[in-house]
Amino acid sequence: MVGVNVGETADVARDFARDYAMGFTVLLDEERKVTSQYGAVGIPTLVIIDQQGMISSHFVGLRSGEDLRAALKKVGLD
Repeated sequence: MVGVNVGETADVARDFARDYAMGFTVLLDEERKVTSQYGAVGIPTLVIIDQQGMISSHFVGLRSGEDLRAALKKVGLD
């Protein structure tokens, strides 16, 4: 799992990740390239990529735990 910080500076992204004790890698997308490639039209956007590198699920906005578990199960994660 990785997070992508969109449009902010490295300092702002680093401070946010530290302040909220994020337990995963946060990448920086200052130029919004990844955002565009993965159709992130809202925050949060969750993209689940399967083992072949294909998008398996794409969610914009909050989802239930049940929805997320089903999407992860679809790519072989329990």
